[in-house]
Amino acid sequence: MSIIFLETKISAPIDRVFDLSRRVEFQLAYFIRSKVKIIKGKKLGPLDSSESTIWRVHHFGFQQQYTLTITDFYKPTYFVYQLKGGIFKSFRHEYHFSFKDGTTTMSSVLRFSPRTGLMGMLINFFFLRVYLTHLVMRQNMMIKKNAESPKESV
Repeated sequence: MSIIFLETKISAPIDRVFDLSRRVEFQLAYFIRSKVKIIKGKKLGPLDSSESTIWRVHHFGFQQQYTLTITDFYKPTYFVYQLKGGIFKSFRHEYHFSFKDGTTTMSSVLRFSPRTGLMGMLINFFFLRVYLTHLVMRQNMMIKKNAESPKESV
């Protein structure tokens, strides 16, 4: 299992950052170049406890289907979503939030394992970990930009 930890400082109230980070648009925005299509569940707005959305995406050279489900939810300090399907044997993304001196700290902890044995380990070592780090960093920057702006844009 691989673990990625990222921390983002955001000059916005904790509730705003928490709500933006749960929006379907931000969870899927980094797949936009991959022809993502939501096929079931919420298509816009924040996902709440136990809510799911299912989408298809052309990613890593082939079509995959994922189910994203909010599995843990403690507003406004913590939530977790898990993915089922696609190339992952397991995929858990934890968000932790804290607020101090006008700044929200959003910590992302991503734990994942690729589906396929030795080949999956090699892909993970040489490509997947760096790729997912880049995607989560980009997603966090979108959340930061929107949280610090008076007007949202995906």
